[in-house]
Amino acid sequence: MLKTAWKNCEPKVDLMAYKFGLVNEHAQASGIIVDNLIEQVEATYEQIPVIKQRIEILQNFEPTEVLTEQITKQLGRGISDYVEEQEIPLNQWKLYNYLTYYISHNVEQRMRAQYQMKVSRLFEL
Repeated sequence: MLKTAWKNCEPKVDLMAYKFGLVNEHAQASGIIVDNLIEQVEATYEQIPVIKQRIEILQNFEPTEVLTEQITKQLGRGISDYVEEQEIPLNQWKLYNYLTYYISHNVEQRMRAQYQMKVSRLFEL
């Protein structure tokens, strides 16, 4: 179903790429390859039920001592200190959100993807 909907939009990919900043007014790519955008969106769309299920699991479990130790070990003391300054997370999903907020607002842009991947691996997302 998604593939059919996207096929109807294919002629507008250049306009959409421009609208969302993937291409500038001089039609130069801004570092993002849009050739296989449809396939990438479809692959992500197929993963939504798995991600949703994993989020529900995280919402039902409290942070473990092992997890908090892994955060310090893999992400560093600065991010660990930030988490300790926050309200005690009631579940692992809240802890995940603390980490992603910190990364988005305090980590240099060039390092964010690396940190986000580490967090995703820690929480098995």
